[in-house]
Amino acid sequence: MKIDKNIFELVKNLTSNLEKNFSNKTNPKISHDVYENIIILVSQVMIKIISDMDKLPVTIRNSNKTFHQKALSDSQFLGTIVFCGIFHIYVLQNLEEIDKSRISEDSTRIISAIFVLENLAKDKNNIKIISHGSKQISKMISHEDKTLKKILDTLRVVVDDYLKNKGKIGSKLKKSFPNYIKAFRFYYETITSMYE
Repeated sequence: MKIDKNIFELVKNLTSNLEKNFSNKTNPKISHDVYENIIILVSQVMIKIISDMDKLPVTIRNSNKTFHQKALSDSQFLGTIVFCGIFHIYVLQNLEEIDKSRISEDSTRIISAIFVLENLAKDKNNIKIISHGSKQISKMISHEDKTLKKILDTLRVVVDDYLKNKGKIGSKLKKSFPNYIKAFRFYYETITSMYE
């Protein structure tokens, strides 16, 4: 039950930051359902990573010129789907019981929460990337490559710490990263580089 409460606290902090910048209508609502809160948590962490990279959560095919300049490339888009799927699974693994029937549906909702849906639906290639990325998640987790296993094992430790410490970075990890978003960005970029 403690992890459920920690997820609730993390989501509360993430959504209160959003409320300062955006109207109340567009903000995600905290729920008493841990799965709903996990969707908000994963999507908000990913948006923070994209923002930290000075990018926008849109794809390269966006017709708006400003958006196009700051859009994610296809490999970054694919990396987002794979990273979110792995991150989502690692968060779920901290729960005492997991409703496995929700995983693929919730993953789709996470991607929808990150990207402007009209932008994704405009181009069939975007849909192909989402489909391809969804299949990559289980392949990566079950892969036998020792280097990849080490990367994913350490990511899992960082995700576990993030939940346990309610987003306050511990002194051990602080030697390498100033905050969790920088740490998650490192793993996201590592995963993305595999698809370039």
